[in-house]
Amino acid sequence: MFKRIPERVDDREFRCFVLEAAPILLRAAVMMSRDRATAEDLVQTTFVRVARRWATAHEAPLAYSRRVLINLARDDARRLARRPTVPLLEEHLQLAASGDTTGQVVDRLMLLEAVRELSEPQRDVIVLRFYLELSVEETSKLLQIPEGTIKSATSRALAKLASVVSPDKLEPIQGGM
Repeated sequence: MFKRIPERVDDREFRCFVLEAAPILLRAAVMMSRDRATAEDLVQTTFVRVARRWATAHEAPLAYSRRVLINLARDDARRLARRPTVPLLEEHLQLAASGDTTGQVVDRLMLLEAVRELSEPQRDVIVLRFYLELSVEETSKLLQIPEGTIKSATSRALAKLASVVSPDKLEPIQGGM
């Protein structure tokens, strides 16, 4: 009947957390979502949910936020699963092959698209391991799956990415292993 009024969020502490965590979470959200606008929405919703539970989340706000972000990204992916995707045009692929600097942008788009084509668990592992720079142990705890599963999912995801994107484009990613 009546909504419980949330406890007052410590504005100063929460603002500092948001300023520190926003770039980290946005980078991960871009990799997990379809585009930057969606990623920004996911991060904003993450902060709203964290603020609602600040009494619990303030002890480990980044870990709590990561969990919320992953759940939101999964929900969004499920919702969008029925929509068709637009493949890169042949002319974009030709630009990537030429020496044109636009090719670097296309390479990045191809890598993003390849990451998005991974299965949800593999995408989550790649984003957490290489974009949020979490260890195998931290990723295992966050996703609540065994470390061996994290390692095999990482290996399979990198193999899939290498089959889509040339191996030299993956060197910066694999360097973090």
